[in-house]
Amino acid sequence: MSGHRLLVRRLGCRPYDETLGDMQRFTLEREPDTPCELWLLEHPPVFTFGQGGRPEHLHDPGDIPVVRSDRGGQITYHGPGQMVAYTVRSTDWDENTYDTEIWIARADGSLFQLTWTVDGSSSSPEWSPDGRWIAFAADRGDGRQIHLIAVSGGEARAVTDLEGGVGSFSWAPAGDRILLSRQEPESDEAKAGQERYGAFEIEDSEWRNAHLWVVSVDGTGDPSGPER
Repeated sequence: MSGHRLLVRRLGCRPYDETLGDMQRFTLEREPDTPCELWLLEHPPVFTFGQGGRPEHLHDPGDIPVVRSDRGGQITYHGPGQMVAYTVRSTDWDENTYDTEIWIARADGSLFQLTWTVDGSSSSPEWSPDGRWIAFAADRGDGRQIHLIAVSGGEARAVTDLEGGVGSFSWAPAGDRILLSRQEPESDEAKAGQERYGAFEIEDSEWRNAHLWVVSVDGTGDPSGPER
């Protein structure tokens, strides 16, 4: 070995699997007098399979690469942020209702409540591809609409204001748009009937179709649209 000499290399952002291969080759080919090296880098998200990992343990990796490694353990996710968004439902006994809000769990074990929806709930959190924003659904008196909030917290902003609310939604891979589904609004005739007779349903009546809409979101989180 080469005593206490240490060479530090700052590699920037590089793919995980390529850097792992380079590191293994360096270890195999080094000579007794080769200085030890410390590699500092970032890499895009990746799943690694340890020696105890099995393919059936990972159900849907999506577009995230899966790399077999020679370390111990099973499956590990390596990615920026290492935070998880999840929902917590509590009971409001005074109002005889449930309240669902979004929480954030960090890798250091800390937890904090991200949303505080008055007279409603927040659900269906969706991370933006760059990890800066969370889109979520909330009904604040105008139907189920999409809202946007920074991961660090703050005031949420409404992304949609569509009559009847929205259905499912998802970020586009580039993070500059949110795609959503929306059912056609009720006709004036149907609304008048409900006002007169209350809620009712007519068998074999014409079904209201759902359509795909797109909302553009710029780098500051400001939305424009939606467009059908």
